Amino acid sequence: MADTPRTRAQLLTLLANNSTGEISPQDLRDVLVSLFGIYGSIKAVANTLTQTMAAATPARMTNFTKNGLAVSTTPDYANNKIALPNGGTYVVVAQASIKSSVADVAMVTRLAIDDTAIDGRFDMEIVNPDEAASGLCFDIITVNAAEELSLRVETDKITNLTLIDGQLAAFRIG
Repeated sequence: MADTPRTRAQLLTLLANNSTGEISPQDLRDVLVSLFGIYGSIKAVANTLTQTMAAATPARMTNFTKNGLAVSTTPDYANNKIALPNGGTYVVVAQASIKSSVADVAMVTRLAIDDTAIDGRFDMEIVNPDEAASGLCFDIITVNAAEELSLRVETDKITNLTLIDGQLAAFRIG
């Protein structure tokens, strides 16, 4: 039988009372995989591809270049997302070094669940074209099973953005 990641409530029910000796080795393996093994990430490393942005039009950040480590999640750098098949509470970290093809670009990058922006975000101002600016977001979020995590970016000007280096990572904590 496969080890099954479970929610905190499921684990508490599973292990609530062992007076009858009903906690099985499988139950214990499920506890271990639930506590120490649900994470995933996508990365951009030395990327040179650009993403064309229309002013004031949010879009999924593209051009991630590889998947990072993962257990019980499905990183998909080609589609710029991490599938989170197990609901729960996650710590999410997003970091990006980005350059723009035009000067004086204000940019907002937001965490997104199923392509809908949520609260976690970072703002950047790119003053000179082709000079990188960096941003970082750390947030704790709750997701339902089978949701997808991505980044949404919006600029105040038409520009070509290059995600030079970056990462999006999720770690389930509950």
